[in-house]
Amino acid sequence: MFDWLVARINGAIGEDTACAASVGVLDIYGFESFRTNDFEQFCINLANEKLQQHFNQHVFKMEQAEYEREKIDWSYIQFVDNQDVLDLIEGRMGILDLLDEQCRFPTSTGSDLAQKLYCTASVKDSRRFSKPKTSTSAFTVDHYAGNVVYETANFLDKNKDFVVFEHQILLAGSGSPFISALFTDPPGQGAAVGTPGGKPMMKGFKFNSVGSQFKKQLAELMTALHLMEPHYIRCIKPNSFNKPTQFENTNVLQQLRCGDFVDHFWPLVPGLLRDPSLDDRELTRAIIKVAGITDCQLGATKVFLRAGGMAQLDKLRTDRLNGAATRIQCSVRRWLAQRSYQRTKAAVLLLQRTVRARAARSVAASLRREKAAVTVQSYFRGHVVRSEYEAVRAAVLTVQSIWRGRNARDRFDGLRRQRAALDLQATWRMLLARRAYQAQVAAAVKLQCAYRCLVAKHELWHLRAEARESSKLLEDKKALEGRVADLLATLT
Repeated sequence: MFDWLVARINGAIGEDTACAASVGVLDIYGFESFRTNDFEQFCINLANEKLQQHFNQHVFKMEQAEYEREKIDWSYIQFVDNQDVLDLIEGRMGILDLLDEQCRFPTSTGSDLAQKLYCTASVKDSRRFSKPKTSTSAFTVDHYAGNVVYETANFLDKNKDFVVFEHQILLAGSGSPFISALFTDPPGQGAAVGTPGGKPMMKGFKFNSVGSQFKKQLAELMTALHLMEPHYIRCIKPNSFNKPTQFENTNVLQQLRCGDFVDHFWPLVPGLLRDPSLDDRELTRAIIKVAGITDCQLGATKVFLRAGGMAQLDKLRTDRLNGAATRIQCSVRRWLAQRSYQRTKAAVLLLQRTVRARAARSVAASLRREKAAVTVQSYFRGHVVRSEYEAVRAAVLTVQSIWRGRNARDRFDGLRRQRAALDLQATWRMLLARRAYQAQVAAAVKLQCAYRCLVAKHELWHLRAEARESSKLLEDKKALEGRVADLLATLT
Protein backbone atom coordinates (compact mmCIF):
# COMPACT_ATOMS: atom_id res chain seq x y z
CA MET A 1 0.00 0.00 0.00
CA PHE A 2 2.81 2.43 0.87
CA ASP A 3 4.67 1.68 -2.39
CA TRP A 4 1.45 2.18 -4.35
CA LEU A 5 0.79 5.49 -2.57
CA VAL A 6 4.35 6.73 -3.32
CA ALA A 7 3.98 5.78 -7.00
CA ARG A 8 0.65 7.64 -7.22
CA ILE A 9 2.10 10.76 -5.58
CA ASN A 10 5.11 10.74 -7.92
CA GLY A 11 2.78 10.39 -10.89
CA ALA A 12 0.55 13.21 -9.64
CA ILE A 13 3.41 15.70 -9.18
CA GLY A 14 4.75 14.98 -12.68
CA GLU A 15 7.91 13.01 -11.94
CA ASP A 16 9.92 12.58 -15.17
CA THR A 17 12.09 9.46 -14.90
CA ALA A 18 13.75 10.18 -18.26
CA CYS A 19 14.93 13.69 -17.42
CA ALA A 20 18.61 14.50 -17.91
CA ALA A 21 19.01 16.36 -14.60
CA SER A 22 16.93 16.81 -11.48
CA VAL A 23 17.03 18.30 -7.98
CA GLY A 24 15.99 16.09 -5.06
CA VAL A 25 15.39 16.91 -1.39
CA LEU A 26 16.08 14.24 1.25
CA ASP A 27 14.58 15.06 4.65
CA ILE A 28 14.99 12.50 7.47
CA TYR A 29 14.77 12.40 11.24
CA GLY A 30 17.89 13.35 13.11
CA PHE A 31 19.79 11.12 15.49
CA GLU A 32 17.48 9.85 18.25
CA SER A 33 18.42 8.77 21.77
CA PHE A 34 15.51 8.49 24.24
CA ARG A 35 15.07 6.94 27.66
CA THR A 36 13.66 3.83 25.93
CA ASN A 37 14.83 3.19 22.38
CA ASP A 38 13.00 0.68 20.20
CA PHE A 39 13.27 -0.68 16.67
CA GLU A 40 12.19 2.64 15.14
CA GLN A 41 15.10 4.50 16.73
CA PHE A 42 17.42 1.68 15.62
CA CYS A 43 16.40 2.13 11.96
CA ILE A 44 16.53 5.93 12.15
CA ASN A 45 20.01 5.89 13.70
CA LEU A 46 21.16 3.37 11.06
CA ALA A 47 20.03 5.78 8.34
CA ASN A 48 21.91 8.60 10.08
CA GLU A 49 25.04 6.43 10.27
CA LYS A 50 24.87 5.77 6.52
CA LEU A 51 24.40 9.45 5.75
CA GLN A 52 27.18 10.33 8.16
CA GLN A 53 29.53 7.98 6.31
CA HIS A 54 28.52 9.53 3.00
CA PHE A 55 29.10 12.98 4.50
CA ASN A 56 32.60 11.95 5.67
CA GLN A 57 33.48 10.48 2.27
CA HIS A 58 32.20 13.52 0.43
CA VAL A 59 33.66 16.20 2.66
CA PHE A 60 36.88 14.68 3.99
CA LYS A 61 38.02 11.58 2.13
CA MET A 62 37.44 12.95 -1.37
CA GLU A 63 38.86 16.34 -0.44
CA GLN A 64 42.05 14.87 0.99
CA ALA A 65 42.39 12.48 -1.95
CA GLU A 66 42.27 15.49 -4.22
CA TYR A 67 45.01 17.18 -2.16
CA GLU A 68 47.19 14.12 -2.67
CA ARG A 69 46.52 14.08 -6.40
CA GLU A 70 47.39 17.75 -6.68
CA LYS A 71 50.63 17.21 -4.67
CA ILE A 72 50.30 20.20 -2.37
CA ASP A 73 51.56 20.68 1.19
CA TRP A 74 48.79 19.86 3.69
CA SER A 75 48.29 18.20 7.06
CA TYR A 76 46.08 15.13 7.46
CA ILE A 77 42.59 15.95 8.76
CA GLN A 78 41.48 13.67 11.57
CA PHE A 79 37.83 12.56 11.55
CA VAL A 80 35.83 9.66 12.96
CA ASP A 81 35.15 6.84 10.47
CA ASN A 82 31.96 4.94 11.37
CA GLN A 83 32.42 1.99 9.01
CA ASP A 84 32.78 -0.36 11.99
CA VAL A 85 29.33 0.67 13.23
CA LEU A 86 27.82 -0.11 9.83
CA ASP A 87 29.62 -3.46 9.75
CA LEU A 88 28.22 -4.25 13.20
CA ILE A 89 24.63 -3.47 12.16
CA GLU A 90 24.32 -4.53 8.52
CA GLY A 91 27.44 -6.61 7.92
CA ARG A 92 27.57 -10.38 7.52
CA MET A 93 26.15 -11.95 10.69
CA GLY A 94 25.51 -8.48 12.02
CA ILE A 95 22.59 -7.32 14.13
CA LEU A 96 20.12 -7.22 11.20
CA ASP A 97 21.10 -10.70 10.01
CA LEU A 98 20.73 -12.13 13.52
CA LEU A 99 17.40 -10.33 13.91
CA ASP A 100 16.06 -11.88 10.68
CA GLU A 101 17.32 -15.28 11.80
CA GLN A 102 15.49 -15.04 15.12
CA CYS A 103 12.30 -13.87 13.38
CA ARG A 104 12.12 -17.23 11.57
CA PHE A 105 11.52 -18.99 14.91
CA PRO A 106 7.91 -18.44 16.01
CA THR A 107 8.68 -18.85 19.72
CA SER A 108 11.61 -16.45 19.85
CA THR A 109 11.45 -13.48 22.21
CA GLY A 110 13.36 -10.27 22.67
CA SER A 111 15.51 -11.87 25.36
CA ASP A 112 16.46 -14.67 22.94
CA LEU A 113 17.57 -12.05 20.44
CA ALA A 114 19.64 -10.26 23.08
CA GLN A 115 21.32 -13.52 24.15
CA LYS A 116 22.03 -14.31 20.48
CA LEU A 117 23.73 -10.94 20.12
CA TYR A 118 25.74 -11.46 23.30
CA CYS A 119 27.03 -14.85 22.08
CA THR A 120 27.79 -14.14 18.41
CA ALA A 121 31.46 -13.38 17.88
CA SER A 122 30.97 -10.95 14.97
CA VAL A 123 28.80 -8.79 17.24
CA LYS A 124 30.20 -9.10 20.75
CA ASP A 125 33.83 -8.63 19.58
CA SER A 126 33.03 -5.26 18.02
CA ARG A 127 34.25 -2.32 20.05
CA ARG A 128 31.02 -0.52 19.15
CA PHE A 129 28.83 -3.13 20.85
CA SER A 130 28.38 -3.63 24.59
CA LYS A 131 25.98 -5.25 27.03
CA PRO A 132 24.29 -3.09 29.68
CA LYS A 133 25.07 -4.13 33.22
CA THR A 134 21.53 -3.85 34.52
CA SER A 135 19.58 -5.49 31.68
CA THR A 136 19.49 -8.89 29.97
CA SER A 137 17.21 -7.87 27.09
CA ALA A 138 19.03 -4.76 25.82
CA PHE A 139 22.22 -3.92 23.99
CA THR A 140 24.26 -0.75 23.51
CA VAL A 141 25.64 0.57 20.22
CA ASP A 142 28.31 3.26 20.21
CA HIS A 143 27.08 5.53 17.40
CA TYR A 144 28.99 8.48 16.02
CA ALA A 145 26.84 10.77 18.19
CA GLY A 146 27.11 8.68 21.38
CA ASN A 147 25.99 5.46 23.07
CA VAL A 148 22.37 4.37 22.60
CA VAL A 149 20.75 1.54 24.59
CA TYR A 150 18.12 -0.42 22.61
CA GLU A 151 15.43 -2.60 24.20
CA THR A 152 14.82 -5.81 22.19
CA ALA A 153 11.35 -6.56 23.60
CA ASN A 154 9.55 -5.37 20.44
CA PHE A 155 12.30 -5.90 17.86
CA LEU A 156 10.98 -9.26 16.61
CA ASP A 157 7.35 -8.17 16.24
CA LYS A 158 8.20 -4.91 14.49
CA ASN A 159 10.69 -6.61 12.16
CA LYS A 160 8.20 -9.17 10.86
CA ASP A 161 6.38 -8.26 7.66
CA PHE A 162 4.92 -11.48 6.33
CA VAL A 163 1.79 -12.36 4.38
CA VAL A 164 0.02 -15.69 4.76
CA PHE A 165 0.39 -17.41 1.41
CA GLU A 166 -3.27 -18.49 1.15
CA HIS A 167 -4.39 -14.94 1.88
CA GLN A 168 -2.07 -13.56 -0.77
CA ILE A 169 -3.38 -15.98 -3.41
CA LEU A 170 -6.96 -15.09 -2.48
CA LEU A 171 -6.42 -11.31 -2.65
CA ALA A 172 -4.22 -11.50 -5.78
CA GLY A 173 -7.15 -13.18 -7.59
CA SER A 174 -9.56 -10.39 -6.65
CA GLY A 175 -11.69 -8.87 -9.38
CA SER A 176 -10.62 -5.37 -8.31
CA PRO A 177 -7.49 -4.33 -10.24
CA PHE A 178 -6.38 -2.20 -7.30
CA ILE A 179 -6.45 -5.03 -4.72
CA SER A 180 -4.99 -7.54 -7.18
CA ALA A 181 -2.04 -5.23 -7.95
CA LEU A 182 -1.29 -4.72 -4.23
CA PHE A 183 -0.88 -8.46 -3.58
CA THR A 184 0.90 -9.48 -6.78
CA ASP A 185 4.63 -10.19 -6.44
CA PRO A 186 6.87 -7.95 -8.56
CA PRO A 187 8.90 -9.69 -11.29
CA GLY A 188 11.95 -11.58 -10.00
CA GLN A 189 10.73 -11.87 -6.39
CA GLY A 190 10.35 -15.35 -4.89
CA ALA A 191 6.97 -16.81 -4.11
CA ALA A 192 6.86 -18.23 -0.59
CA VAL A 193 9.46 -19.37 1.84
CA GLY A 194 9.02 -23.06 2.53
CA THR A 195 10.75 -25.24 -0.06
CA PRO A 196 13.87 -24.55 -2.18
CA GLY A 197 11.85 -24.65 -5.41
CA GLY A 198 9.69 -21.75 -4.31
CA LYS A 199 6.58 -23.95 -3.83
CA PRO A 200 4.75 -22.98 -0.67
CA MET A 201 4.30 -25.50 2.08
CA MET A 202 1.09 -26.00 3.93
CA LYS A 203 0.39 -22.92 6.04
CA GLY A 204 3.47 -21.28 4.49
CA PHE A 205 4.09 -17.54 4.52
CA LYS A 206 6.32 -15.17 2.62
CA PHE A 207 8.85 -13.80 5.10
CA ASN A 208 10.07 -10.31 4.27
CA SER A 209 11.56 -8.44 7.23
CA VAL A 210 11.34 -4.71 7.77
CA GLY A 211 15.06 -4.60 8.56
CA SER A 212 16.08 -6.23 5.27
CA GLN A 213 13.77 -3.91 3.31
CA PHE A 214 15.16 -0.91 5.15
CA LYS A 215 18.74 -2.08 4.52
CA LYS A 216 18.01 -2.54 0.80
CA GLN A 217 16.37 0.86 0.49
CA LEU A 218 19.32 2.49 2.28
CA ALA A 219 21.74 0.81 -0.16
CA GLU A 220 19.69 2.12 -3.11
CA LEU A 221 19.63 5.58 -1.54
CA MET A 222 23.41 5.56 -1.04
CA THR A 223 23.91 4.44 -4.66
CA ALA A 224 21.74 7.33 -5.85
CA LEU A 225 23.57 9.81 -3.61
CA HIS A 226 26.98 8.69 -4.89
CA LEU A 227 25.82 9.48 -8.44
CA MET A 228 24.74 13.01 -7.49
CA GLU A 229 26.35 16.16 -6.14
CA PRO A 230 25.00 16.50 -2.58
CA HIS A 231 24.68 19.64 -0.47
CA TYR A 232 24.05 19.28 3.27
CA ILE A 233 21.74 21.40 5.44
CA ARG A 234 21.55 20.55 9.13
CA CYS A 235 18.89 22.23 11.24
CA ILE A 236 19.14 23.08 14.93
CA LYS A 237 16.09 23.75 17.11
CA PRO A 238 17.06 26.74 19.28
CA ASN A 239 14.44 26.23 22.00
CA SER A 240 11.55 23.99 22.96
CA PHE A 241 9.00 26.86 22.93
CA ASN A 242 9.27 27.67 19.20
CA LYS A 243 10.03 31.32 19.92
CA PRO A 244 12.49 33.58 18.04
CA THR A 245 15.77 34.96 19.42
CA GLN A 246 15.85 32.45 22.30
CA PHE A 247 18.57 29.81 22.65
CA GLU A 248 18.69 27.00 25.17
CA ASN A 249 22.43 26.41 25.45
CA THR A 250 22.23 22.88 26.81
CA ASN A 251 19.64 21.77 24.26
CA VAL A 252 21.51 23.35 21.35
CA LEU A 253 24.84 21.84 22.47
CA GLN A 254 23.24 18.40 22.72
CA GLN A 255 21.87 18.73 19.19
CA LEU A 256 25.30 19.79 17.93
CA ARG A 257 26.91 16.77 19.54
CA CYS A 258 24.22 14.42 18.21
CA GLY A 259 24.68 15.88 14.74
CA ASP A 260 28.49 15.47 15.04
CA PHE A 261 28.95 19.18 14.40
CA VAL A 262 31.71 19.51 17.00
CA ASP A 263 33.85 16.92 15.21
CA HIS A 264 33.22 18.46 11.83
CA PHE A 265 33.89 22.11 12.51
CA TRP A 266 37.51 21.69 13.63
CA PRO A 267 38.81 19.53 10.73
CA LEU A 268 37.48 22.10 8.27
CA VAL A 269 39.64 24.88 9.72
CA PRO A 270 42.99 23.71 8.23
CA GLY A 271 41.34 22.56 5.01
CA LEU A 272 41.94 24.36 1.74
CA LEU A 273 39.14 25.80 -0.35
CA ARG A 274 39.05 24.79 -3.97
CA ASP A 275 38.97 27.08 -6.97
CA PRO A 276 38.04 25.86 -10.51
CA SER A 277 40.96 24.40 -12.46
CA LEU A 278 43.16 26.65 -14.58
CA ASP A 279 45.59 25.52 -17.27
CA ASP A 280 48.03 28.41 -17.62
CA ARG A 281 50.14 28.49 -14.44
CA GLU A 282 51.83 31.79 -15.31
CA LEU A 283 48.47 33.46 -15.87
CA THR A 284 47.27 32.01 -12.57
CA ARG A 285 50.26 33.41 -10.69
CA ALA A 286 49.70 36.81 -12.33
CA ILE A 287 46.03 36.87 -11.29
CA ILE A 288 46.90 35.88 -7.72
CA LYS A 289 49.61 38.56 -7.58
CA VAL A 290 47.25 41.26 -8.85
CA ALA A 291 44.58 40.16 -6.34
CA GLY A 292 47.12 40.34 -3.49
CA ILE A 293 46.54 36.75 -2.32
CA THR A 294 49.54 35.32 -0.46
CA ASP A 295 48.14 32.27 1.40
CA CYS A 296 47.53 29.87 -1.49
CA GLN A 297 49.06 26.85 -3.22
CA LEU A 298 49.26 25.82 -6.86
CA GLY A 299 48.49 22.17 -7.47
CA ALA A 300 49.00 20.12 -10.59
CA THR A 301 45.78 21.31 -12.23
CA LYS A 302 44.06 23.50 -9.62
CA VAL A 303 44.55 26.49 -7.34
CA PHE A 304 43.87 26.01 -3.61
CA LEU A 305 42.94 29.05 -1.53
CA ARG A 306 42.35 29.47 2.18
CA ALA A 307 39.35 31.25 3.60
CA GLY A 308 39.22 34.83 2.31
CA GLY A 309 41.03 34.15 -0.97
CA MET A 310 37.87 33.58 -2.95
CA ALA A 311 36.38 36.72 -1.38
CA GLN A 312 39.30 38.78 -2.70
CA LEU A 313 38.90 37.31 -6.18
CA ASP A 314 35.15 37.88 -6.08
CA LYS A 315 35.70 41.51 -5.00
CA LEU A 316 38.19 42.07 -7.83
CA ARG A 317 35.78 40.51 -10.31
CA THR A 318 32.88 42.56 -8.93
CA ASP A 319 34.88 45.80 -9.26
CA ARG A 320 35.74 44.99 -12.86
CA LEU A 321 32.12 44.16 -13.67
CA ASN A 322 30.92 47.34 -11.96
CA GLY A 323 33.39 49.40 -14.00
CA ALA A 324 32.24 47.78 -17.24
CA ALA A 325 28.60 48.34 -16.26
CA THR A 326 29.33 52.01 -15.52
CA ARG A 327 30.92 52.47 -18.94
CA ILE A 328 27.95 50.80 -20.62
CA GLN A 329 25.57 53.03 -18.68
CA CYS A 330 27.51 56.12 -19.75
CA SER A 331 27.31 55.12 -23.40
CA VAL A 332 23.61 54.35 -23.20
CA ARG A 333 22.83 57.57 -21.36
CA ARG A 334 24.84 59.58 -23.91
CA TRP A 335 22.96 57.93 -26.73
CA LEU A 336 19.64 58.66 -25.02
CA ALA A 337 20.65 62.31 -24.46
CA GLN A 338 21.69 62.68 -28.12
CA ARG A 339 18.45 61.18 -29.33
CA SER A 340 16.47 63.46 -27.00
CA TYR A 341 18.44 66.48 -28.26
CA GLN A 342 17.84 65.55 -31.88
CA ARG A 343 14.13 65.10 -31.31
CA THR A 344 13.95 68.43 -29.46
CA LYS A 345 15.84 70.16 -32.23
CA ALA A 346 13.55 68.73 -34.90
CA ALA A 347 10.50 69.89 -32.91
CA VAL A 348 11.98 73.40 -32.54
CA LEU A 349 12.66 73.63 -36.27
CA LEU A 350 9.12 72.49 -37.05
CA LEU A 351 7.76 75.09 -34.66
CA GLN A 352 9.94 77.78 -36.22
CA ARG A 353 8.73 76.88 -39.70
CA THR A 354 5.14 76.99 -38.55
CA VAL A 355 5.53 80.40 -36.84
CA ARG A 356 7.42 81.87 -39.80
CA ALA A 357 4.81 80.64 -42.27
CA ARG A 358 2.05 82.12 -40.16
CA ALA A 359 3.94 85.42 -39.96
CA ALA A 360 4.45 85.39 -43.75
CA ARG A 361 0.76 84.74 -44.33
CA SER A 362 -0.09 87.61 -41.98
CA VAL A 363 2.24 89.95 -43.89
CA ALA A 364 0.76 88.84 -47.19
CA ALA A 365 -2.76 89.48 -45.91
CA SER A 366 -1.70 92.89 -44.64
CA LEU A 367 -0.20 93.71 -48.00
CA ARG A 368 -3.35 92.59 -49.73
CA ARG A 369 -5.46 94.78 -47.48
CA GLU A 370 -3.11 97.70 -48.05
CA LYS A 371 -3.28 97.17 -51.80
CA ALA A 372 -7.04 97.03 -51.64
CA ALA A 373 -7.12 100.30 -49.67
CA VAL A 374 -4.79 101.93 -52.15
CA THR A 375 -6.94 100.70 -55.03
CA VAL A 376 -10.09 102.05 -53.36
CA GLN A 377 -8.31 105.32 -52.74
CA SER A 378 -7.09 105.51 -56.30
CA TYR A 379 -10.54 104.78 -57.66
CA PHE A 380 -12.03 107.36 -55.36
CA ARG A 381 -9.40 109.98 -56.17
CA GLY A 382 -9.63 109.10 -59.83
CA HIS A 383 -13.32 109.69 -59.73
CA VAL A 384 -12.74 113.07 -58.07
CA VAL A 385 -10.02 114.27 -60.41
CA ARG A 386 -11.14 112.22 -63.46
CA SER A 387 -11.92 115.28 -65.35
CA GLU A 388 -8.51 116.85 -64.65
CA TYR A 389 -6.31 113.83 -65.10
CA GLU A 390 -8.19 112.13 -67.93
CA ALA A 391 -5.19 112.28 -70.19
CA VAL A 392 -2.58 110.87 -67.84
CA ARG A 393 -4.77 108.25 -66.09
CA ALA A 394 -3.87 105.36 -68.36
CA ALA A 395 -0.11 106.06 -68.14
CA VAL A 396 -0.13 106.31 -64.36
CA LEU A 397 -2.09 103.08 -63.99
CA THR A 398 0.32 101.24 -66.31
CA VAL A 399 3.40 102.39 -64.40
CA GLN A 400 1.82 101.45 -61.10
CA SER A 401 0.92 97.96 -62.32
CA ILE A 402 4.45 97.26 -63.56
CA TRP A 403 6.06 98.48 -60.35
CA ARG A 404 3.75 96.52 -58.11
CA GLY A 405 4.19 93.33 -60.12
CA ARG A 406 7.94 93.61 -59.85
CA ASN A 407 7.76 94.08 -56.09
CA ALA A 408 5.44 91.11 -55.72
CA ARG A 409 7.73 88.83 -57.80
CA ASP A 410 10.73 89.89 -55.75
CA ARG A 411 8.94 89.05 -52.50
CA PHE A 412 7.72 85.73 -53.92
CA ASP A 413 11.22 84.78 -55.06
CA GLY A 414 12.62 85.65 -51.63
CA LEU A 415 10.04 83.48 -49.89
CA ARG A 416 10.68 80.55 -52.23
CA ARG A 417 14.47 80.75 -51.70
CA GLN A 418 13.95 80.88 -47.92
CA ARG A 419 11.70 77.78 -48.01
CA ALA A 420 14.24 75.87 -50.16
CA ALA A 421 17.05 76.76 -47.72
CA LEU A 422 15.00 75.46 -44.77
CA ASP A 423 14.26 72.19 -46.59
CA LEU A 424 17.96 71.74 -47.41
CA GLN A 425 18.98 72.37 -43.79
CA ALA A 426 16.44 69.85 -42.48
CA THR A 427 17.60 67.16 -44.93
CA TRP A 428 21.29 67.69 -44.09
CA ARG A 429 20.69 67.60 -40.32
CA MET A 430 18.60 64.44 -40.68
CA LEU A 431 21.45 62.77 -42.60
CA LEU A 432 23.97 63.66 -39.90
CA ALA A 433 21.66 62.36 -37.14
CA ARG A 434 21.05 59.10 -38.99
CA ARG A 435 24.78 58.47 -39.50
CA ALA A 436 25.47 59.07 -35.78
CA TYR A 437 22.61 56.76 -34.74
CA GLN A 438 23.81 53.96 -37.05
CA ALA A 439 27.36 54.24 -35.67
CA GLN A 440 26.06 54.00 -32.08
CA VAL A 441 23.89 50.95 -32.92
CA ALA A 442 26.89 49.18 -34.52
CA ALA A 443 29.07 49.88 -31.47
CA ALA A 444 26.37 48.59 -29.09
CA VAL A 445 25.94 45.39 -31.14
CA LYS A 446 29.71 44.75 -31.07
CA LEU A 447 29.79 45.27 -27.29
CA GLN A 448 26.84 42.88 -26.78
CA CYS A 449 28.50 40.22 -28.97
CA ALA A 450 31.74 40.44 -26.99
CA TYR A 451 29.92 40.15 -23.63
CA ARG A 452 27.79 37.18 -24.77
CA CYS A 453 30.91 35.43 -26.07
CA LEU A 454 32.57 35.88 -22.66
CA VAL A 455 29.48 34.48 -20.84
CA ALA A 456 29.37 31.48 -23.23
CA LYS A 457 33.05 30.74 -22.57
CA HIS A 458 32.45 30.82 -18.78
CA GLU A 459 29.49 28.43 -19.11
CA LEU A 460 31.52 26.06 -21.31
CA TRP A 461 34.33 26.10 -18.77
CA HIS A 462 31.91 25.30 -15.90
CA LEU A 463 30.38 22.40 -17.87
CA ARG A 464 33.82 20.92 -18.54
CA ALA A 465 34.73 21.20 -14.84
CA GLU A 466 31.50 19.45 -13.84
CA ALA A 467 32.14 16.69 -16.39
CA ARG A 468 35.59 16.08 -14.93
CA GLU A 469 34.16 15.96 -11.39
CA SER A 470 31.47 13.43 -12.44
CA SER A 471 33.99 11.13 -14.13
CA LYS A 472 36.20 11.20 -11.00
CA LEU A 473 33.28 10.28 -8.76
CA LEU A 474 32.49 7.28 -10.97
CA GLU A 475 36.13 6.11 -10.80
CA ASP A 476 36.12 6.40 -6.97
CA LYS A 477 32.86 4.47 -6.81
CA LYS A 478 34.28 1.64 -8.92
CA ALA A 479 37.41 1.51 -6.73
CA LEU A 480 35.30 1.32 -3.55
CA GLU A 481 33.14 -1.43 -5.05
CA GLY A 482 36.30 -3.39 -5.87
CA ARG A 483 37.54 -3.04 -2.29
CA VAL A 484 34.16 -4.14 -0.90
CA ALA A 485 34.23 -7.19 -3.17
CA ASP A 486 37.73 -8.06 -1.95
CA LEU A 487 36.66 -7.71 1.69
CA LEU A 488 33.60 -9.90 1.10
CA ALA A 489 35.77 -12.50 -0.60
CA THR A 490 38.16 -12.41 2.36
CA LEU A 491 35.32 -12.83 4.88
CA THR A 492 33.83 -15.77 2.98
